[in-house]
Amino acid sequence: MKLAAVEGGGTSFVVAIARSPTEVLERAEFPTTTPEETLGKCCAWLKEREYDALGVASFGPVDLQMGSPTYGYITTTPKLMWKNTDILGPLLKVRKVPVAFDTDVNAPALAEYLHAKKNGKGAEANITSCAYITVGTGIGVGLVVNGAPVTQRGPPRRHGGWQAVFFS
Repeated sequence: MKLAAVEGGGTSFVVAIARSPTEVLERAEFPTTTPEETLGKCCAWLKEREYDALGVASFGPVDLQMGSPTYGYITTTPKLMWKNTDILGPLLKVRKVPVAFDTDVNAPALAEYLHAKKNGKGAEANITSCAYITVGTGIGVGLVVNGAPVTQRGPPRRHGGWQAVFFS
């Protein structure tokens, strides 16, 4: 089985075809410019390849609520050109395949958690939760609690990187 991956970051988008997380067959990277240009390059690259499923992780905030009219969109982002941008729609027009969509911090948090569960020794193999903190174009926090990304645990659907902090 071949898997396609798209990771949308504030600086660049990475597309890849892989058989597993450790067996990447092809990879390309495009600068994050306008939605039309960047997604256009990603879609053109994917059109030239065969794959059976698609995983998408994007900067955000993103709408992760399946059934929502804006599911798969970047919503209220500080990157103004990307506000209310449909990420999944154009990618699924390339090929109708099963898809997973999450934030660019929850997806790697889950990957790290699953890797530790599968390959860890001792206490690491028995973990139930983890936090993934990244500092790049922005600062993000992805959480896995009791084996599930926080965004899949039900309302409120929050992302650690966009939490209000109130001082008194």
